[in-house]
Amino acid sequence: MHFWRAHSSGDGSPPSAEQMRALQRRVEPPENELPGAIAFHAVVGRSDELVVAVVRADAYSTGIAISLLIRLRHSNRAELAHDLFGHPPHRGGSRGGLLVGVAYPDGRTASNVSAAPFPDPQLDADHPTLTQRGGGGGGRSFGIDYWLTPLPPAGNLIVVVAWPALGVEESHTSIPAELIAEGLARNIELWPWEPDTDDGPPTPEPPDLPEGGWFAEHVPDNPPHIDDAP
Repeated sequence: MHFWRAHSSGDGSPPSAEQMRALQRRVEPPENELPGAIAFHAVVGRSDELVVAVVRADAYSTGIAISLLIRLRHSNRAELAHDLFGHPPHRGGSRGGLLVGVAYPDGRTASNVSAAPFPDPQLDADHPTLTQRGGGGGGRSFGIDYWLTPLPPAGNLIVVVAWPALGVEESHTSIPAELIAEGLARNIELWPWEPDTDDGPPTPEPPDLPEGGWFAEHVPDNPPHIDDAP
């Protein structure tokens, strides 16, 4: 189930196409576009034991997808995957996770520091959000993806990274405005955006059980539910 399917219009009815569009924009890049690659990669944080780098950035009409790579000098951080892919960092929390933020040219900011796993769908369209979309890895190499929306206005975009628990001091790295503009110029709209009409996978048909066998005898036609318990 997509994130926006869990939300209604407030009166219990399904969300409208406009509301679904707004929700989709908050949590992922538009699926009706091929992004334009932003020709930028850089180390954005490091210590003696690890490096954090921007290795990919893609421009969409509604935002920028950013991919970070974490490389460890030694594979001795068994809890690193939990730090990266568990609950997002939150203000006042005791966990020492990776902190990522962005600063728009007009002064607006967003970060991965949040008290909720998903952005608030009621946020104003101009309010920036930075949402973790996935990632993985192991050993000495990890990757993590973020979705930044809305698209920043003309100007340099600043990426801020810190990881105090692992000795990575706060750093500020600028993605030049001209590289973002060139990436956006390479973006291709495949077709007009439409709401997803997929209702999910069909209900599977039960298998044919051999007559007279163990399965036919022991598999009930209507298994009991929790509510049916005495």
